[in-house]
Amino acid sequence: MWRLLSEELRVHRNVLLIAWAFGVAIYGLVLFLLWLVGGAKDRAELPSIATQLPLALLIASMVACFIVTGTDRAERRVRMFMMLPLSVAQVALARVLLPIVFVLAGLAVSHVAFAGMLAVQGAPSSWTRHLKVDFIGLQLLLWVLVAFVVREIIERKKASGWRAVLLPKALLVGAIAFVVWLEVGPIESVPAGAAVVAALDAALAGSTFVMFRRRVDFTR
Repeated sequence: MWRLLSEELRVHRNVLLIAWAFGVAIYGLVLFLLWLVGGAKDRAELPSIATQLPLALLIASMVACFIVTGTDRAERRVRMFMMLPLSVAQVALARVLLPIVFVLAGLAVSHVAFAGMLAVQGAPSSWTRHLKVDFIGLQLLLWVLVAFVVREIIERKKASGWRAVLLPKALLVGAIAFVVWLEVGPIESVPAGAAVVAALDAALAGSTFVMFRRRVDFTR
């Protein structure tokens, strides 16, 4: 399983690196345009805006996950995986771990970039500020996992009917509703919010794993 995961990371790592490069380039272009055409107030706020670079990196990581997922479906890589001397459970685990590793890599790079930006600005780099980066990354990971769960719900419904997907559908709707509420509402405790979103990520990943193991069709 780990060999399959490492091979998938090797094959798709350029997608992640290119996504990061585009994210940084676009963010740099926005900062340059603000400096070029903005007023004195906009230029004064540039150091503060620059510390939002982790958001661009995390969004780029999420986009890379969606690109890889689309590529795998177009190439029908799942069908090829099932031809390997691996169990369904091993393929399922490697498949769900790939986007998680992508986002965790994005988080690692984001923390380094965030610390660098804060150092340049002369601002303190406290763990609470870094925790906000984790909070955002965990929310973006949830949207990636939602796409995986939806795919497995479709396959499960084809094989066993709508009753078989009632529980994963309820989990999916509940997770989406909670994250939307977090994104539009005030956050009173970032650590608590991050812990809950991490638990939802784990639940969605587990749901994807279980439903994939119960598949009867591995063409996609």
